[in-house]
Amino acid sequence: MPLHIPIRSTLLLAACLTACSKAPRDSAGTSDSAGVTLVRNPAREASDSGPWTLVEGLRISGDSGAGELRFGRLSGLVLDPAGNIYSMDADRRVVLKFSPAGALLRTFAGPGEGPGEIGGGMVYLLAAGNGTIFVVDPANDRLHSYDSSGTHLADEPIDLPAGSPVEWSITPDGVVLVQLKPMARDGDSMPAAISYIVRLTPPHDTVVALPGGS
Repeated sequence: MPLHIPIRSTLLLAACLTACSKAPRDSAGTSDSAGVTLVRNPAREASDSGPWTLVEGLRISGDSGAGELRFGRLSGLVLDPAGNIYSMDADRRVVLKFSPAGALLRTFAGPGEGPGEIGGGMVYLLAAGNGTIFVVDPANDRLHSYDSSGTHLADEPIDLPAGSPVEWSITPDGVVLVQLKPMARDGDSMPAAISYIVRLTPPHDTVVALPGGS
């Protein structure tokens, strides 16, 4: 069966082909018809051009297991230097510690407002290089720390400058940091700073202030 293409479509296709044929084809130092410099990065094939596949390395599941393995809302996943796996069950507000093979070793912390207890809402889990586990607890305005056995070590108050937390991180030696994005006040065209990096472990101070403006 013959293929019928409307004349208008044919003209548009021909115009497009003509315009495209005039575009520079080299990878650097070329300009378009308006004099705008074009920079192109040549495409590079991946070393393994075959399709990627996912291979399951470890499964931790409580579908048919003990009650402790019937997870609620898991939040965070960190490893200690020994390869043990930690995650926070934000519904039960406990930290779960698993062996490198996925066996549940213990749970610690718990819901509440007292020392080492976790408040409701979003929490953040961090692991230091010495095996100390930190839980950022915005609901209680505290930073909790525990040793690798789950023993509560200390609570530090969280006193953040005005702003919205963007990212939490930790250095290998256990300094907890947060990146804050300041909130614009009424009448401000731009905040005084784009973001701050603040140290939550003593001494509490601002490590970096990235200024705003042009």
